[in-house]
Amino acid sequence: MFITDGKTQDMEERAVSGRGDRNRTSGHISCVVCTGHLLYEEYGDPEPESRNDPEADFSNYHAVWENTMMLRFIWNSLFVTTITCCLRVVTAALAAYGYACFDFKGKNLFFYLTVGTMLIPGEATLLTNYETISKLHMINTYQGIIIMFIGSATSVFIMRQYFLGVSVSIKEASEMDGCGDIRFFTRILIPISKPIL
Repeated sequence: MFITDGKTQDMEERAVSGRGDRNRTSGHISCVVCTGHLLYEEYGDPEPESRNDPEADFSNYHAVWENTMMLRFIWNSLFVTTITCCLRVVTAALAAYGYACFDFKGKNLFFYLTVGTMLIPGEATLLTNYETISKLHMINTYQGIIIMFIGSATSVFIMRQYFLGVSVSIKEASEMDGCGDIRFFTRILIPISKPIL
């Protein structure tokens, strides 16, 4: 729209600022109403059987520590999570490096297939994964849990997109200085990709 005079421009600016003020006011009212509702639910009149129960104590936590192997459970979680995360970062970074920095036949097809696995819910592969782990005799082992989660199409996709943003001139300069693919990956690409890792 072309502005013909200053009067029209002033009218439009006032109309836009009025809409902005109304939107801000309605947003503030929504926040106050939601916060008030939360505060009432938390500190309002207690219902007799659901709040301020005089019998509530921490004996359940003591019973859990006494009757279960809670420390073992915590150790299992920490160990499996740490190893899985480290292996997932390594495998995703290597796959993303291949997809981002090399040209080979069928690269796009393989990448689309990799990203396509994101559409398959984990529950759909649960039974087949269990059968595979069972045939490998890895039931009730750390390896059986870890091996199922070291591959992640989401991580590969995110890292590939980040690697594509790295300037090609960096790789070309490293090649001119005699830097090979593995050395470029470990000495140059990984250090400048710490935010995505």
